[in-house]
Amino acid sequence: MNDLTLIAVRRRAPRLALAALISALTVLPALSAHAQDNASDNSSWRPNRFFLQVGAYDKVQSIDAGLAWLTGFERHWGDKTLNIVTTSQVGRWYLDRDARYDHKAYWHVGLTPALRLTWPGESRFHVEAGIGLNIVSPVFHTTEKRFSTAFNFGDHLAVGGLLFGPKAGEWSLRFQHFSNGNIARPNPGQNFVQVRWSQAL
Repeated sequence: MNDLTLIAVRRRAPRLALAALISALTVLPALSAHAQDNASDNSSWRPNRFFLQVGAYDKVQSIDAGLAWLTGFERHWGDKTLNIVTTSQVGRWYLDRDARYDHKAYWHVGLTPALRLTWPGESRFHVEAGIGLNIVSPVFHTTEKRFSTAFNFGDHLAVGGLLFGPKAGEWSLRFQHFSNGNIARPNPGQNFVQVRWSQAL
């Protein structure tokens, strides 16, 4: 293994380790809950919400659809509840129509576990933070920036709540950043400000 390879591994290790840790926290509680319920209760694996999401930033727009589910992990801090919520999604990124690009639309697929802290009450206000694994294809580029890999991490922060009760719609306002964690360069990253609307299944 040469020096350049060692440097690349050291740079990517913290982000890869964090993603692996969050993924483990997502899977292990679900397996535990599944075993305790005698393998007949698959609630930890069943999606409980469907969502639509739109976003925009720096001349790029996005639209996504996906599913969200709880993993079985739950902790209580006073009257607040901490959960791990996992989402899977597929969508499209669009560039300005007037600009001249090789590609004006890109496919996006993602899987993201996130920690969510929820307050009590009818609104179920929550804050959320997560990091997930994403593929953007073909490799994303504009006239100002160029990704070097189709694989990217997606970090997000979100706030939101329920409207009209637990079986009705949930809104969230989100900020998300995509980059490859310096696995390869250039790595300019792409941000989005997003609005998500989800419905209980």
